Amino acid sequence: MTARDGMRALRRAAATGPARRGLRRGAGDVIALLLGLAALGHGAHAKASKASAWPQIHDQALAMLGTAYGFGRNDDEAVDCSALMQRIFASAGVALPRTARELLHTGVPVARTRARAGDLLIYRWQPHQLHVALALDRTHIVHASPSAGEVVVAPLDAAWQRRLIAVRRVLKP
Repeated sequence: MTARDGMRALRRAAATGPARRGLRRGAGDVIALLLGLAALGHGAHAKASKASAWPQIHDQALAMLGTAYGFGRNDDEAVDCSALMQRIFASAGVALPRTARELLHTGVPVARTRARAGDLLIYRWQPHQLHVALALDRTHIVHASPSAGEVVVAPLDAAWQRRLIAVRRVLKP
């Protein structure tokens, strides 16, 4: 069951189940709810097919350009790097954890040389601080930039490559 199927099951259970009519939940509703939640799961388990998810993720990433950066923020006015990834992937029904440290263990590890569009790139920003960006292609990333103060597209240049510590693939090929 995919994340999209899980969302459909959750909506169906909420819209048609006995609980909606004020009655107790039946076994079928509970099973549908559990299957939906299991499909949504944690980022590593909520993979969507690249063919169906990437266009939405790409469009959402570009739509977020110019959104203000705010450390620890995840609201309509500002986001930090991990909140940006959550919002971008949520547009395609893919649930991700909240922090860059948690994202470091999400999905499947990928060799640096195999990074591609849709992969999460995790960077060492400060000695004890991580930063996450989304690969738009093999040469550009989108991220919530503390120095620019907003979400930007940046070239994946040598400075970024030096700080890169992990590439994680959340989307199925």
